[in-house]
Amino acid sequence: HLIPYIFLTTPTNKIFVTRRTSNQTENRLHNKASIGIGGHVGEFSNSMSIYTNVLFGAIRELNEELYGVGIEVLMAQHLNLKLVGFVDRNADEVSQVHFGMVFHLLVDTDMASEIRIKETKNMIGKWMDVDDAFMIDNYELWSKTLLDEIWGK
Repeated sequence: HLIPYIFLTTPTNKIFVTRRTSNQTENRLHNKASIGIGGHVGEFSNSMSIYTNVLFGAIRELNEELYGVGIEVLMAQHLNLKLVGFVDRNADEVSQVHFGMVFHLLVDTDMASEIRIKETKNMIGKWMDVDDAFMIDNYELWSKTLLDEIWGK
């Protein structure tokens, strides 16, 4: 499955970190920490490129999971949502059946406080200094990979 996987940062070196609760649907990710918001793209439109299908999927995921990142906000920031790479790890059950297109959303510092989790029974989230994010344990594999590869800790 092709998955858009979006991580959010601010210019002041903050990153949005979430933790799934045991109430959410994907049992294999219960209580795992994450720096990514993502999910299945769904049906592809034949009238758009693969990239555009996945980009729309990324925007949909952000809108489903978070307050403060509606399409109006993304448009106001000139769609500051950028494809930065891919993640394909086969080291665990989840990764074996998913391929991630990694997007970065740089959030204006003034807008960061508006970003929060919609379904708080399924997930909690908060902004953290990147250095503090490394102190969190039990990350899902993709998040751990991105933290290590992007920030080199």
